[in-house]
Amino acid sequence: MKRILIFAIFFSGCTSAVNEINQEYDSSLEVATSTVATTTTTTTIIKTSLTTTTTSTLPDAMPTVLITCEPLASDEEGVITFKFEVTTGTNELVVLNIVSWFDSSRTDDLFISDGLPSPGSSNEFGYTVDASFSQYEIEMVVMDSKDNFANDYCLYEQNPNASNPSTTTTTSPSTTTTVPVTTSYSLKFGDQINQFPEIPYCKMQYEEVEKQLKDYFLANNIRLTIREYRVETSNTDCYGLVSGSNYSYLDEISDGKFVEITVESNSTQRRFPSTIAYSPNAIGNDEFFDLFCDLSNDYVSDKYWMGELGTGLISPYDERKYRDSLLYTSPNYGILDIDLTDPFTNCATDMRLDEMCYWRFESFSIFQPDLVIYRHYDFPAEQHYGSENVTNACSDKEIENLKNS
Repeated sequence: MKRILIFAIFFSGCTSAVNEINQEYDSSLEVATSTVATTTTTTTIIKTSLTTTTTSTLPDAMPTVLITCEPLASDEEGVITFKFEVTTGTNELVVLNIVSWFDSSRTDDLFISDGLPSPGSSNEFGYTVDASFSQYEIEMVVMDSKDNFANDYCLYEQNPNASNPSTTTTTSPSTTTTVPVTTSYSLKFGDQINQFPEIPYCKMQYEEVEKQLKDYFLANNIRLTIREYRVETSNTDCYGLVSGSNYSYLDEISDGKFVEITVESNSTQRRFPSTIAYSPNAIGNDEFFDLFCDLSNDYVSDKYWMGELGTGLISPYDERKYRDSLLYTSPNYGILDIDLTDPFTNCATDMRLDEMCYWRFESFSIFQPDLVIYRHYDFPAEQHYGSENVTNACSDKEIENLKNS
């Protein structure tokens, strides 16, 4: 039976939203008068004192919530306490929401409005829970009276094999490598280094064509973006084999070009590029992608990777879509600095995550814009979030094959 206790330690600070700057200065007005009949000149100086008041308004300070993800042992047997700090910004806090999952089962969904810190101050709380679980996931959200919100997330695992049960375990990233079948066929290149080769019809797999294109053109300082385009066809003998591309034999090709390799299939699907040009000249296919990243910088291949929309970008929810021309020129002149083909990156696009059979969770909340999260295919997302809010672009068989690979 789980046990829960919330306690608070109060401390306060001060903020000021408006500064008034009073500047007093003297301005002199000079008036000269003269008389023609005499040589006497009289000059009069009039001194005027003016006072100017300038009022500047500082932007609202945002609320914050911070979870200490290493729990404290309690004097009471059988419980542990996660401490967290809530800081109120300029505006009054309306609610604190605590959602928790213990051993991947949803445990609490608490809404707290009393005892929250006043504007400009902070409170430290404790979330005391049953110590018998092996894994704890805690997410907290605070919202103020102007609908500004902040959230924090904690994943804590106890090691049942250690003498101290309150130690964390680290999950090593896992990667799956697909080894293509190699054929004896090769691309036929022209006499000029910038000519596109001839691709033998339905003789080679995509991976072979991609590798030969990349190796040849990179050696000649021509960087390409290459992706697979699966086309539905009735020619079953050609399934899984390359039948052509968006370039013809001997077409001129230059640095940064976008190459789409056509593969015969039982369905039509454009895949995310497996090779990205990384060139200032790179072009794409006039597409948009949503970029999902993990706040804690876990690898995409990590079982507990949690991809949130726009994480780490300057304006996560206002500027969350990026044209392929930016992505394909990765690392995007230092703006994002992300290698989207690196299995150890913490970011991926929605198209790539769907291809990898990752779970997609969508939720609507008063605390934040529409929430979209991706989780690893081996993560129990349906049990964690509820099956009615979770989807997967892959079939059950495809997901099971990945888990067993």
